Amino acid sequence: MNIFEYYPPLSFYFRVDFAYSKKKVPIPQHLGFSEVSGLEIEMETVTINEGGQNGYAHKLPGRVTYGDLTLKRGLRRLEIGSPVAAWCIQTLSQGLLGKNKLVLMDLVISVLDSNHVPVAVWSFFKAYPKKWSLGSLNSMEEGSILIEEMTLAYQYAARVK
Repeated sequence: MNIFEYYPPLSFYFRVDFAYSKKKVPIPQHLGFSEVSGLEIEMETVTINEGGQNGYAHKLPGRVTYGDLTLKRGLRRLEIGSPVAAWCIQTLSQGLLGKNKLVLMDLVISVLDSNHVPVAVWSFFKAYPKKWSLGSLNSMEEGSILIEEMTLAYQYAARVK
């Protein structure tokens, strides 16, 4: 392939896979999402002022922080369900009931080319749900899809080579 014929991957062709963190058991169902956002890593900086030096301040690297992942898709019918949505709702409900059993998941987000081959892959470790929401129910809107949204926090992320 000629290096000048490279085409950047398209953002709409991706895949999300989940596995339980402790057991490394994959969720048996392919999970299609219409949108994934929040893929970000940021390094905080610490500013140190040097005594007698008013011309500049030293900026040193600090902690690395990760954004929350937001996954969106059309609501699934009850009988075909979603193990991930059930995990989110169950985890959030247990928090309300005072049960502190937190089940963590690892997830992999892959950007795919036209042949379904991963072009870029990121792993997110020890994720847990922070929020689950459903779009508004509005009888005046015709033909709009009811969107289910899940927000996940995670411990750390890494790009897979």
